[in-house]
Amino acid sequence: MKKIIDKLLALFLYSFSATIFIPPSLKPLLVIGLGVVSFIIFISSKKRVINKKLFILSSLVFVLYGLSLTTSTNISDGLKMLETKLSMVFFPLIFLIFLSAKKIREVISLEKFSKLFYYINTAYSVILLVYFTQYENPKYPSLYIPGFYQSASQDIPLIGEHHTYIGLILSISILLFYCLKLKGDVFKPAFSSLCLAPIGLLIWLLQPRAIILGLFIALLMLFLTSIKKNITVITTVIVITGAIIVLLTPAKNNRFLEIKNLFDYSQFNSASQRLIILECTIEEIKQNPFIGLGIGTTNSAIGSCFNKKANEPEQKAFNTHNQYLDLWLTCGPHALILFIFFLFAIRKHILDSLDRRFIPILFLFAFTMFFENILERQTGIIVFYFIIFLIAGQSTKTSPPRTLLIGPLPNPVTGLSIANKLVLDTVTIYGKRPLSINTSPRNFSEKLGRFNLISIAHFALNYLEIYKVFFAQRVFYTPGQTLFGVLKYAPFVLVSKFLGKEIIVHIHGGYIRKQHDQLRGLTKKVFGKVLSYSNKGVVLSKTLQDNLSPFIPKENIYVLPNFYNNQLTEQIIEKSFSSLKICYLSNLMNEKGIFFLLDALEELNAKGVPFKATIAGHIDQSQEKKLLNKMAQIEGLSYKGLVRGEEKRQMLQDANVFVLPTFYKMEGLPISIIEAMATGNVIISTDHGAISDLVTEGDNGFLIKKKSVDAILEKLLLLAKEPKVAKKISANNIAKAKKNFSDKKFSKGLLNIIHA
Repeated sequence: MKKIIDKLLALFLYSFSATIFIPPSLKPLLVIGLGVVSFIIFISSKKRVINKKLFILSSLVFVLYGLSLTTSTNISDGLKMLETKLSMVFFPLIFLIFLSAKKIREVISLEKFSKLFYYINTAYSVILLVYFTQYENPKYPSLYIPGFYQSASQDIPLIGEHHTYIGLILSISILLFYCLKLKGDVFKPAFSSLCLAPIGLLIWLLQPRAIILGLFIALLMLFLTSIKKNITVITTVIVITGAIIVLLTPAKNNRFLEIKNLFDYSQFNSASQRLIILECTIEEIKQNPFIGLGIGTTNSAIGSCFNKKANEPEQKAFNTHNQYLDLWLTCGPHALILFIFFLFAIRKHILDSLDRRFIPILFLFAFTMFFENILERQTGIIVFYFIIFLIAGQSTKTSPPRTLLIGPLPNPVTGLSIANKLVLDTVTIYGKRPLSINTSPRNFSEKLGRFNLISIAHFALNYLEIYKVFFAQRVFYTPGQTLFGVLKYAPFVLVSKFLGKEIIVHIHGGYIRKQHDQLRGLTKKVFGKVLSYSNKGVVLSKTLQDNLSPFIPKENIYVLPNFYNNQLTEQIIEKSFSSLKICYLSNLMNEKGIFFLLDALEELNAKGVPFKATIAGHIDQSQEKKLLNKMAQIEGLSYKGLVRGEEKRQMLQDANVFVLPTFYKMEGLPISIIEAMATGNVIISTDHGAISDLVTEGDNGFLIKKKSVDAILEKLLLLAKEPKVAKKISANNIAKAKKNFSDKKFSKGLLNIIHA
């Protein structure tokens, strides 16, 4: 099936080389077919590199045309013209988004396309030259009557076209073909060199002056930038050949001679007509300098002005014959500025991604737009956008992918929000500026991750930022571990999956598999499906790898331990172990064991054991009064609230024992324990989550029984009696943290996972 789709894509892409032969009524079908096939490729692809900048710029120009309908006095004509301009969005969409996952060169060879395009145009030129000898029209009885060739080219059955667009397509075929020829092959006698004769002759007979002049300059640019061989000889030959052709051309068929009478309105030729049109355009712009007349209105306004100046009895409509002024007059100066910026963005992309050989093609288009509205008709707009984005789509400049982080950020301060902050800082330093969607609740609560209407209402506001997924190549999200904690991230995951983004899920805990096993039926399937859409999974410890194994292949599950900030250890303070200096640094939740610790401290008071205890962290609002009252009754205890920076460092440095008797069901690898180890504290905690990966009994501290006041008290009394034991453990912890858990090591590990 994949091969069939690729062949269809190649067929449609190569079919565009025959644009000049395709009747106008069939050209939209070709565009639609290419769009459908490329969309199928987009949907079925996994990895995509989307160039949004050019797509957005081109689409904005179309949007401004659409908005100009509000000022138009001819809505029906405006809608028809807007339909013609749909390619301004459709071709960039195809080449820069739909085909972003499949480099076009994998399916189509630009060299092969350019040859096909060149030879098809050669055949067209021969057909048209033969047709000129058979063409009959009472208005143009002779080959030497001005307008004969222009009329004949439009009247040829099925493939008739305006002479301007024929000249443009033929010129592009020459440039594209010779842009891709090897330096040594350009002037070798060959069939391709002979093909220049009918193409060049037809261009000259049709006399699209701006295109001929633009082609002449573009060829010189091509030789200067790419060939760089015998440039003086080449330039001389081109100039002399051009002069001979001009001199040998009969005066009646030489539209360049009209320029001599440019300001002589009595001669009234196409050149002097252009000057009147220019004057009318400028007058209309002066009357409407900022808003624009609106799409569908411009031509009639110019025609009305022209008819007055030229004393024409027959009412005619004219376009501005200048694409840039048309943008200004139709939509306003902002549209002109945006379009010029778009052209320069294309130029920069070509220079960055390919090479300067293709710049002459862009130049020809840009130059021609000074004298023709090439985006006025279906053929012109299709040719411009197809050729430009075919070239631009051949290669996308490699740039660091942008990461979108979706998860809690401070405040409130939790281990998860601190880790996410470092993730953002890391990808900021080592990649493109990241995006983020902060899913932190307004207030800390022990009920985080549980279903409730307030949580839904608050989290729903985050969905307003889902558009950020479009602007990132990688989505890094940190969901909760409950059913609601995962499902509330589902819209972000589904949109990311549909758009082919790389998805990385980072689980901060050891409960997610238990939650999955407890679910039944549809909720279990949906829960697992959302997690399985991730390309990579990240856990805090080897012990926790099995948490993601039901959803993600084991080879795509990576271990990334939590960390401590190096600022904590910049100023090392010699610790004293002559008395207990106890520290608790975490959220004051029941499941974190805070009440059991407070009961143990009351027992120390009762036994007359001197100590100093410092507690810091968020308090659940429902427990605030109870906890503050209980802490106030304990001698030697102080509550610091939420601490950061220097205050946090000082608190950990002053302590010598860190106690976290947690039985929190979603516990993983607490940052607070790592920070306490880095600052030389003895750890007293439970064998819960992945804490046993941090703490080895007797080496780094003690793993105690959960929900046990006696177990906490026992270890505190041991450390009070054996300060030498505490001092040894302190040294072990500093060495272990420095080796394994620095923030630099976390950042390095994160980058390794991202680039794996």
